[in-house]
Amino acid sequence: MPERNKDMIKTLMHKNIPVCKIKVDEQNMLESIMEVYNEQYLPENTNNLQQSLGRWLMLRKVSFKRDDLSSIREFYGSSLFISHSMRSLEDCYWLKCKDTDTWENISPYNNWEYFNDDIYLALYDPEDYEAPFNDSPNLTLSGTNKCIWYKNKENEIGTIDSNIQNQLYYYRTALKNDITIVKERIPVILCSHLFAFTKSSTSEQVESIPFDHLYNTTFDINLSKEANLQKCCETFNIPNWEAFFNELIKYDQICGKSDRELIDIRVLRNADNLQIIGFDKL
Repeated sequence: MPERNKDMIKTLMHKNIPVCKIKVDEQNMLESIMEVYNEQYLPENTNNLQQSLGRWLMLRKVSFKRDDLSSIREFYGSSLFISHSMRSLEDCYWLKCKDTDTWENISPYNNWEYFNDDIYLALYDPEDYEAPFNDSPNLTLSGTNKCIWYKNKENEIGTIDSNIQNQLYYYRTALKNDITIVKERIPVILCSHLFAFTKSSTSEQVESIPFDHLYNTTFDINLSKEANLQKCCETFNIPNWEAFFNELIKYDQICGKSDRELIDIRVLRNADNLQIIGFDKL
């Protein structure tokens, strides 16, 4: 991991396309936007660019609410839980720190294996863990789910979740009630631990972004939530959005889930032209 200065200037990239030049602090929190190169590639574009990009950077890190990581965070220190490039396996954004960095040598799709990942080693194979944290895509997993990235023998990338009982319950409930918007959960055993594996929909060709990033772009304070949902889906031409939300409402009612957040809902898009493909399965 490169030495951190108090203030750093980095370039937000989308693959090999420079998006904007920003100044960040040692926590990769936004201090200022110095120059915008390609506005159409901004990860979240609202009327307040400073606020939306700052929020995006803040969300692109592992949550302090991840109690499964609390022990190693306490032991190694929170500063090691910050990715210097913020690369992710959900999209093709990253922060360029050096002129020699390229998407080809930074992309986690081609330059990452779960069994060499420091978060994985520290959690589930501690006897093999010796080095400080590297630039793990697990450091950009937002949310509170106890999951980390994993690649199976078929080279399929997805997440493994230690809360296997809940994961299998929700999946079986979906199957029983003909809900089609929930991904399959597959039990896997690693280091004598049982996990639920959920295959990712993402690749270098397909990205997954939080629905609320789109929702924030079209939000109108004078409209109801339902009207804002419709406005957003129609503005971005999201296919079959009505059917998706009808199933989502039915599924949440069956499961007794009343705390669904828009950030938990993800949208798939073409990684090259950023055209929306549709809602990702849960």
